[in-house]
Amino acid sequence: MTFREVLGKQLLFTDGGLGTLLQDAGLAPGEAPILWNLSNPDAVRTIHRTYLEAGATIITTNTFSAGALMLSGEAAEAIEAVVAGVTLAREAIAQNGSIAYVALNIGPLGQMLAPLGEVEFDEAVEAFTQQIKAGAKAGADLVLIETMYDTYELKAAVLAAQEASDLPILASVALDERGRMLNGADSACVCTLLDGLSIDAIGMNCGGGPEEAAPFIKAFRENSSLPLILNPNAGLPITEGAKTSYPVGPEEFAELMKPLVKEYVAVAGGCCGTTPAHIKALTAKCNTIQPKTPTPRKRTIVSSFAKAVDLAAGEVQIDYRIDPANNPELSAALSKGEFDFALDEALEARDDEAQIISVSAQQPGINEEEALPAMVKEIQSMVNVPLLINTASLPALARVLRIYNGCALVSLASLPPNQREEARALARRYGAIVQETP
Repeated sequence: MTFREVLGKQLLFTDGGLGTLLQDAGLAPGEAPILWNLSNPDAVRTIHRTYLEAGATIITTNTFSAGALMLSGEAAEAIEAVVAGVTLAREAIAQNGSIAYVALNIGPLGQMLAPLGEVEFDEAVEAFTQQIKAGAKAGADLVLIETMYDTYELKAAVLAAQEASDLPILASVALDERGRMLNGADSACVCTLLDGLSIDAIGMNCGGGPEEAAPFIKAFRENSSLPLILNPNAGLPITEGAKTSYPVGPEEFAELMKPLVKEYVAVAGGCCGTTPAHIKALTAKCNTIQPKTPTPRKRTIVSSFAKAVDLAAGEVQIDYRIDPANNPELSAALSKGEFDFALDEALEARDDEAQIISVSAQQPGINEEEALPAMVKEIQSMVNVPLLINTASLPALARVLRIYNGCALVSLASLPPNQREEARALARRYGAIVQETP
């Protein structure tokens, strides 16, 4: 059966931590783990086999750091290591005689995306695309995007996966003790983004252990209709000098995971500090559990990178000041190719407690295809209020929805009727919500 045929019908188990096992096998401090796919393939293959013997049904490839390697100028070596990583996982499954799936493991790029960092959104998409094309061609069964701290980078990885292959896509984020990503996104923001992009399963990994993860995986279930993934650490890390350890042993880990798996989860495993012993205990404790069918989400939610708004939760305050048709100062600024004024207006709208800010660049003499994406990029660099996109240009709409950090609201009011279905298709493609007009 294919992965999509199995997902949600039976409980699937991922493997656990990889880095510590590679260190135990001789990986030196500062050495890139992914390069062991090329220099020490037997060690990597052996670790995969130990997880298979422990009961894992999803083997994640040793490719987590491929993106960081690519951005450091080693793209050719990174792609070679990705291909080798998929091959080693596939060989381990064949040697073990298991029925299991190879998950192409995609981790963060190791650098922040603009405006917080130097990596542009399109550059990030391209870096992820190269990894995923190589892994898909090598024989991966699915893409597992993991340990994401930033919704913008998360979106870049998902778009790359959708555009580079037709493999199932699983995405997992890392949350802090407040249940938020590094950029401030909570479970509602993450679920709104990923449900809108229509991937196959979502969830969380790393961070704390099962106890710390419990309230957050519950929040994921409340905010998403997709199958859920839970791969926590073996507890909160304890650092003594240069050594980091994890306090939760295999049996305790399995005992803590069981009620969460039973209530919420379709894919279960471990992250930092977990070992084949943890996965063996987990599979023994949970292998008879049947995943619950998710309840379809009935709310209509839009989001920014760090704030979600339920459109059905009463009257929503939408601010319309960012429109050159009725804002002469904005019109003058946009005509000069200046976008700071739009940001200033958005900051004032936020301070006036707008729940959604409408953004338009429709005015004679203004190139919407350039001005609208530039305004949105500028605004979302500092303003966490979700945006309503109002445009008469399909190319402008396509570009904005691609780079928008969250789930946007789209107005069809300015588009002629014969272009509205194409606008709806763009909204579906990028996970936006359409504001229908009479």
